[in-house]
Amino acid sequence: MSSKTLKQKSVLAVLVGFVFCFMVAPSTLMAVYEYQPLAPIPGTTVGNCDPTVDPMNPNCRIETSSYIPAIVKIIIQIAGGLAVIMIVIGGIQYITTDAIQGKEEGKDKIQKSVYGLLLVIASFILLQTINPKTLELELSITPITPIQMGTGTSTITSATTTPTGNNSPWPDDSAERAQLQAIRGVSINRPGTCTFVGEQSCTSVYGLGARRLNGITALSTACGVQNCSIVITGGTEYWLHGNRSTSILANNTSHKPEANGGRALDLSKNSNILNNVIQSFPEIVGGSSCANGKAYQGPNGAIYVDEVGSLAFTGAHWHVCF
Repeated sequence: MSSKTLKQKSVLAVLVGFVFCFMVAPSTLMAVYEYQPLAPIPGTTVGNCDPTVDPMNPNCRIETSSYIPAIVKIIIQIAGGLAVIMIVIGGIQYITTDAIQGKEEGKDKIQKSVYGLLLVIASFILLQTINPKTLELELSITPITPIQMGTGTSTITSATTTPTGNNSPWPDDSAERAQLQAIRGVSINRPGTCTFVGEQSCTSVYGLGARRLNGITALSTACGVQNCSIVITGGTEYWLHGNRSTSILANNTSHKPEANGGRALDLSKNSNILNNVIQSFPEIVGGSSCANGKAYQGPNGAIYVDEVGSLAFTGAHWHVCF
């Protein structure tokens, strides 16, 4: 066996081993590791983030179960592109030279490039067959205003500054609506905000806060390339939830501004894609303290509860605690 043939076989063996490792690893140990890279690949982070603004933002964390597949897909794309380029170069060399040696070199380039392209295609087929999620990667970046953990858009500083009496004016939520609607797939079921405490048939996201904004961002990211249609049907209009008291201090609901201890949202179940994404999260055995119903543990610590209300004014929806 010539040294050239031995070298070719060694390279092929290394490539096969490389592909096998990436084919098996994502479904075994990789999912348990998480770290924060200096230059994350778009579409692989836990949530939307800008490490140049806040290097410690927890949304910039990356799980190896998503980062490694991203690298694999990029390698396959680069290898395929290089193989095509070498085929073109070999073809040009073959047709532009009259020398026998030159034609042989061009033919040799074409043959080796075809072998490499076949290896790339075979690797793609193997990965797609054994574990399709290995090849999932979204490189599109959805424009969004960075939200820093621990900060919010609300001007509420304490419970005493929040309107607590029936018919008291309720603050405008246009700033929070703009932030929510900048997140891909997110909307609010009612276009107008609540204008006074006790108002019926309205939805407000005033004082939503960073925790819930980041949680919705993480849910949108978890949807990947799918359009989940995340529709908020219940926000911070506390008097329509809990014991329905118009006093924010007396009401026991979590549908309040963040500064008043609020941490809940209601999401519509009209999107089957969204329902499937949420139901793919780990189920919380025995339920949770968030609400009654089957509960799932989502990203950023969010708890999604399949809540079906028993009263006439409630309906089937996802009650989410952030």
